Amino acid sequence: MSFPVEQICVEEYTQMVMLKGRIRNATKRGLLFHVLLGCIFLLIAFLLVVIFSGERERNRLLSQYEAERTLFDIGEALRRGAALEEVLGENVRGFGIYDPQGTPLQRWGTAPGSYLYDEKNNRFFHFVFNKDEKTLVLLREFPKPPKEKIRPQEEKPRSSVGMPEPADDERNDPSVKPRERARSIFLEISTTKYYRKEMFLTAIMIGLLGLLAGTLLFIMRIYRRYREYRDKIEAQKQLVHLGEAARTLSHEIKNPLSAIRLRTGILKKTTTEETTEDLKIIEEEIDRLGLLTEKVSDFLKNPHGEPETIALNFFLKDLLTRFGPRVVFDPSTGEECFVEMDRERLRSVVENLLNNALESDADKGEVRIQLALSKHWVTISILDRGTGIAPEAMKHVFDPFFTTKTRGSGIGLSISKRFVEAAGGFIGLSPGQSGGTEAKIVLRRGKG
Repeated sequence: MSFPVEQICVEEYTQMVMLKGRIRNATKRGLLFHVLLGCIFLLIAFLLVVIFSGERERNRLLSQYEAERTLFDIGEALRRGAALEEVLGENVRGFGIYDPQGTPLQRWGTAPGSYLYDEKNNRFFHFVFNKDEKTLVLLREFPKPPKEKIRPQEEKPRSSVGMPEPADDERNDPSVKPRERARSIFLEISTTKYYRKEMFLTAIMIGLLGLLAGTLLFIMRIYRRYREYRDKIEAQKQLVHLGEAARTLSHEIKNPLSAIRLRTGILKKTTTEETTEDLKIIEEEIDRLGLLTEKVSDFLKNPHGEPETIALNFFLKDLLTRFGPRVVFDPSTGEECFVEMDRERLRSVVENLLNNALESDADKGEVRIQLALSKHWVTISILDRGTGIAPEAMKHVFDPFFTTKTRGSGIGLSISKRFVEAAGGFIGLSPGQSGGTEAKIVLRRGKG
């Protein structure tokens, strides 16, 4: 049972359009998925930064509170008349009390020799963290009090923090003003624990951000593999549909072509010489359609074939004897190299690329073949000086039935790509450095 050729072509075209639509939708979904992952990463990263910034601020406030509490304990102990050395804890590096002129009234450890009250600062407590020394400096500055009336002798003025009560002669001396003896207090304490926790929080935050980024990259990689696997399945489905259509088309085309070829042979014997040229054109078109059906069959058959070890230098020299002097082989490797691939499929790939290179150069210039070796790969480069390939067409050259030639089938490069990738290699086209096009076939090195 046969089907009309027009119906088969319409069905195949419809399936191609549907496949392209699914590919566009998949591309949009892929873009949306990556954007969503990026937004999730930014949101979680923002939350982590906010949480750890709050923890760091809490750690800073605890250190400041510890410094204030230490200063209060020292002040209370001095008010009770205790010696300065006895009230300082192990974490205190320096302590000093200064009068309005900056002269130390009491001084110990790293406290400076003089300290003047900062009128512009106008803050009761001032904290300075020293990262290099891992210390915290607390400056307690008393604002200048307003002028007060002299109190009666029996009323005792309140002394400043850490200062002893003035003597009786000083209390009766009007030149001595209360509350101005101690103007500034300096306290420096060790904050090693603070900086250790600071480093720990920073390391945890960086680690969590790195783990988050790694997790998202892993998810993106899995998603990309899933898409590749899905695209391969779609491509296999398309090949199945194409194979069914190709087999039917081949059956539908070959029978009429055989009849046309037979009638053409009869006409050549019975017609005049004036129609010989027309019959020649008919025969060329018959051959072209027959070649197209054979190429479609090549595209659909097993791409692996029967791999064998091929001595590449000898293989290319033998193959190029069929192309004449226009093709020049440059075995620049200086040694024999081997590849693992089906011989006939490798021949088909090289011949197809050479024919394209020769057809692209209208001036019939030289086409060069070069070899390059690496530790695991062999690269076959075919360079021509033709017109080259337009940039907008470059990304479609390996699509089935895409061609820029008026008489091309658009299946040769697709077959070549299928054969090379089945052998575990790569094939690509790029603009040549001296014009034209450079085709590269990259295959794994074999053992000779």
